[in-house]
Amino acid sequence: MADFENFESAGDGNVEEDPAADFLAREQTELAGLEDDNFPVADAPQPTAGLEDDNPPVADVTPPTTADGFNTYDESSATVNGLSDADVPQTNGPTDGSGYAAIAQVDKHHREPEKIKLWREEQKKRLEHKDAEEENKKEIWRETAKKELEDWLKNQAEQLIKTKENNRAAAAAELADITCGHAEALEKKK
Repeated sequence: MADFENFESAGDGNVEEDPAADFLAREQTELAGLEDDNFPVADAPQPTAGLEDDNPPVADVTPPTTADGFNTYDESSATVNGLSDADVPQTNGPTDGSGYAAIAQVDKHHREPEKIKLWREEQKKRLEHKDAEEENKKEIWRETAKKELEDWLKNQAEQLIKTKENNRAAAAAELADITCGHAEALEKKK
């Protein structure tokens, strides 16, 4: 650290100003001039004869500032018309229960063109016709599948009977061969 002290004292005495600090100082002086240009605020707008205003009077809310011109806004102490931000529920859209109330209202007033009505009716008829055809095809497929299954089961039963008969005949022939062969062997021993 002692090495750095030499660098600081080696300068020619001119101290450079920080450009950022210079910029901030200029901006603060300009903003101070703007703060003096406050416009007068009317106490409350007077209602026009015959017109009723549903909006409450606008509250004068000016955030407190410090001498350096920066805003010292504290969210915990901000109130408007006696309500703080914490008292007002935050919403993201209409609060009447239906998020599409505005769109639905516009849709009621909007009349559908005749072409679109005709197209919708034709489309509905086409879809009903296709659905009916599909049900007919499904019924035909069910009947065909039922018949094919019955035929397959019938062929399977016939094949099983034939296989059993062939197996019995083969077993009888083998038994006959064994008994004949055994009888011949007994005769040879005698």
